[in-house]
Amino acid sequence: MKKRKILLVGGGTGGHVVPIWEIYKKLTTASNKYEVIVVGAGTGIERHFFSSAKKYYVVRSGKFRRHLTWRNLWELILFGFGLVWAAYLFFRERPSVVFSKGGYASMPIIILARIAKIPYFIHESDTEIGLTNRFAQSGARKIFVGFPPQYYRNIAQDRLIFSGPIVRESIGESRQVERETFGFGNKKPVILITGGSQGSLHINKNLVKILPEILPDYNIIHQTGESSFDWVKSYRATLPAPFHGSYFVADFLETEGGRDRMLEAIDLADLVIARAGANTISELAVMRKPMILIPWKHAAADHQLKNAQILTEAGAAIVIPDDDLSPRSLKEAIERSFADNQRELGEMSANAAKVFPSDGLEVVCKEIIKIVGEGK
Repeated sequence: MKKRKILLVGGGTGGHVVPIWEIYKKLTTASNKYEVIVVGAGTGIERHFFSSAKKYYVVRSGKFRRHLTWRNLWELILFGFGLVWAAYLFFRERPSVVFSKGGYASMPIIILARIAKIPYFIHESDTEIGLTNRFAQSGARKIFVGFPPQYYRNIAQDRLIFSGPIVRESIGESRQVERETFGFGNKKPVILITGGSQGSLHINKNLVKILPEILPDYNIIHQTGESSFDWVKSYRATLPAPFHGSYFVADFLETEGGRDRMLEAIDLADLVIARAGANTISELAVMRKPMILIPWKHAAADHQLKNAQILTEAGAAIVIPDDDLSPRSLKEAIERSFADNQRELGEMSANAAKVFPSDGLEVVCKEIIKIVGEGK
């Protein structure tokens, strides 16, 4: 019997790649009745995750800016090429259903799905719906959202499903993480600092300025991103030798030998300092982690700040606006988190677990399989 095909599209950053990869793994292990195809933008993090996918295609498409700029003319040309390639891909693979995580690589696929009358789903992680998903929502079979429905007033409520985030299935697994995994031979509290899969120069620069002050009291796991890794590593070498055993630096905490080093770092951390991308904060919330969030001020429609404000209102995070980030504000937020015998950490942890449902992956895959099984 010919297998029916499910096409998953999204990519560029970890916020798109990780959910797509989790859906791919779930669907490919659920049944051998269908074939799963992954389409992305061709970034480095995609190649890391999707290299073992049986079918992984790259769509080179234009990335339109929300403001008027001459650059959009070139992006329009690239979009035309992306649309042609997507048409070839549809003709070759003939998918039965499409799932889109959004992003510029998804737009040509969504347009072709609408033309070919192929049912498709979309998932919006952030409170501010992205450009591609904004276009795609009118024809979507179902619209999955990461935050409660009241934050999506412009989405048709009859097709909206509050699935919550699509987080790594391995989050629910039991892990025994030893401090020695990150070179810590002491019992000091552990802080994880990450600017996301691409890193954050702004966070990195402010952090290194307070390291001599905080390393006597804390162990630091620092994911720098590729662009900052070399200079942060060089700075680490200038620190007094006793501090080296309290400061672990990596460009990207990836999976090695079947072990997810990022999840191990999160498990070990007593506090996480991060940007406020939806995928990041939802995984931290599901894992009951207290957070200091520094929303990226250049995020489209300021969606990271809106994401962070919801966590703040729930008592699950401390927020430092990007423009207010300084060595002093960062140090004060850390000290506040560990004040009162870690009472603040405990309250944030408990509140974080209440924000998001943890079964988003199951909800999304169930709906996809239902449509594929119906054959329509």
